[in-house]
Formats: sequence, C-alpha cells, structure tokens
Amino acid sequence: MESNKNKYKFFCESHPDIPLFSQYWWMEAACVDKTWDVLIVEKSEEIIATMPYLINKKLGFKYILQPQLTQTNGIYICYPIEQSVDERLSFEKMVCSEIISQLEKMGISFFLQNFHHTFTNWLPFFWKGFSQTTRYTYLIENIKNIEEVFKNFSPAKQRQIRKAQKAGITTDTHLSAEDFYEFHCSVLKQKGEDNLNSKVVELSIIQNALQKGNGVILATRDHARNLHSALFLVWDKNSAYYLIPATDVRFRASGASTLIVYEAIKYVHEKCLSFDFEGSMSENIENSYKQFGTKQIPYHQIKKSYNLLFKLWDMF
Repeated sequence: MESNKNKYKFFCESHPDIPLFSQYWWMEAACVDKTWDVLIVEKSEEIIATMPYLINKKLGFKYILQPQLTQTNGIYICYPIEQSVDERLSFEKMVCSEIISQLEKMGISFFLQNFHHTFTNWLPFFWKGFSQTTRYTYLIENIKNIEEVFKNFSPAKQRQIRKAQKAGITTDTHLSAEDFYEFHCSVLKQKGEDNLNSKVVELSIIQNALQKGNGVILATRDHARNLHSALFLVWDKNSAYYLIPATDVRFRASGASTLIVYEAIKYVHEKCLSFDFEGSMSENIENSYKQFGTKQIPYHQIKKSYNLLFKLWDMF
C-alpha cells in the first residue's frame, strides 16, 4: 500500500498553492532530525484535504508540535467549485471531522498546530474539545508596486532607509548558509540569548530552500565590509516570509535592519504577491512591523491535551 507521505509528495507537486510551510519539501527539510507524516482525506480516490504534522516522542509520550522555523501547518482543503456558503461550511465540517477522527486514533498525548490564516473555520475542532488561541501575523498584501509599498512605510522607516543608503550601505547575496548561521548565533549571543533552533534544522531549511530557488540570504554591509544585518528570506507563489532576521547590535542605529526589509521586498516583488513578517505577539515587534504598512492578520493556534500530565503542563 502506498504511504501517505508518498501520496503527499505527488499531491504537493500538482498543488503549488499549498502554503510553503506545509509543502512536502519543507517538511522534509524542517524535520530532518525527526519524524513527520501527513493525514489525508480522500473521496472517490481523490485527495480532498491534507494535514502534515511533526510527531515527537519522549518518555513514552507521543505528541504533535510545530517543527522549528515552521510558522504554520494545519489543514489544506481542496474545495469543489461553485459551492454555496452552506455547502462550503458543510464540506469543511466533514473534512475537519475526518481529520480529527484520524488524529484521535493515533494515541497522542498532546496536539498543537498553528493553522494557516486562510483556514478560518475552527468550529469543528471546538465541538470536539479542542481549544484555540488567536495569533497574529503582519502582511503587506500587495508588493507588486514597489513605489506604493515604500509610500506606505511610516516616515520613520523611510528615514532609516534613506540614512542607510546615504551612508553607502549596500545589499548582497554572498553570505553562505554556514556563515549566516554563525552570524545569527553571534547576534543572539550579543543579546544574551541562545539560538533555540537546531543547527542541523536551520542549515537543512536554508540549504534546501536555496537549492530549490525558494530562498535567499541577503546581507547589508558598509564600505569597510562590516556585516550590519542579514536575512534568510523564503517564498512560495503567494507570499514571501521574513523568516530569520539578524542584526549586529553594534550597528543597530545604521538603518540597515530596515533597509534589508525594503531590499527583500524588492527582491521578491515579481516572485509572489505578498510579504509576511511571520507574526509575533511581542508588543515591541508589533510596533515595528506595523510601520511597514502591514495589515494585521489573525490565524488559529489549535490544541488539545489527551493526557492528564499534559493538561496540567498546559495550565502553566
């Protein structure tokens, strides 16, 4: 019998509109040191819905969480054409009920996934005892017109970009994956933080995205070739994702961290439709992202504890 993962590989190849973080190649890269699989709903031998997931096992418990550097997974649904509103809701209920049924036969202790913002109807999960937290990402919905995008930046962001340009800071794509990882770790260390991403996973994602032509490493430098900031940017046909930014704290005032956002948008404006800042619940980060003329977009974090220990853990 053909495995779900093998079915999913071919399904993704014929459905490029599946969000980037749920694509087969992304899950392979992000779960390089772990195990992942996919739930599939079929009707008349046609796949109508999928949900990839990372499975963790520890101390005898089996649980599902988001892979590292993977903003969302959740359910992707192939809707029949020309559905009425009522038919669409009934179809979503059927799909979600089947996914939940498969999920609960797995014997897991805990489930948590972030669902892509295009998935809006979590009621079938609520009816089955799941809980939900609304999270937010920040999206520039149309990046085709670069001049218009720049006009929508706040005056402060525009000044920072002009300051960096006037100082002769330039952007290139010459940083290797290894050098980017080391720079990322070094700037976190400057702030007294550790890189919580596995080196194996971070490099796997970067290298696979670069190889597939779905990612780039941008770097900003001054005349002396000092590296001010770097960004690992990824995209699919719908959106680019501001995945891993890193700025040397010594050059925080140079404007390079704002310039690199502008250069990233220019880099991908012909490759996709929108620019996703990946979201954050941090007040300081929200204040920065909104100054790029973004729209606040909600998405669902859905979870359920099946084990008493996880229920107690989830309370804190």
